[in-house]
Amino acid sequence: MINYYEKIDFNQTVYTLSPSGMGVYEYNLGALAEEHADETTTPRGIAPRMFVKNNELRTWGVGGNNEALVNQFETNAQAEHALLLCHLYDLNNHCDAPTVFYTRDEAEDAYEEYLGGEGGKQKLEEQLCKVCKLAIDGEKTSEN
Repeated sequence: MINYYEKIDFNQTVYTLSPSGMGVYEYNLGALAEEHADETTTPRGIAPRMFVKNNELRTWGVGGNNEALVNQFETNAQAEHALLLCHLYDLNNHCDAPTVFYTRDEAEDAYEEYLGGEGGKQKLEEQLCKVCKLAIDGEKTSEN
């Protein structure tokens, strides 16, 4: 269950690992959450399942054609914040969404671990050099 009044700063900077494993990316939390919002087919095309209309948080429903009220708020800003909380839920629970780190140190530690612990970055660079060398040697051989 989502607490629609939870205080989260969606303007804060968060970090993820790049999909290719080549570094740490920096994002605005709100923008990253919106990017990974659950989508559905609606009468207007593909759109996020949850949306705001005036002071109301609404959903298109499971089939995408059953617009329904989820919650009503006193202000539009509260409804927009609740919408971002829904998108954050999607980000945290979607299997294809990146892991979010709230500090650069956490992200860099995870990146180092991903690369194989101490010296992992150097190992990766050495492997890339070997691949480049093989590619260059292969081009030289095919030219002869």
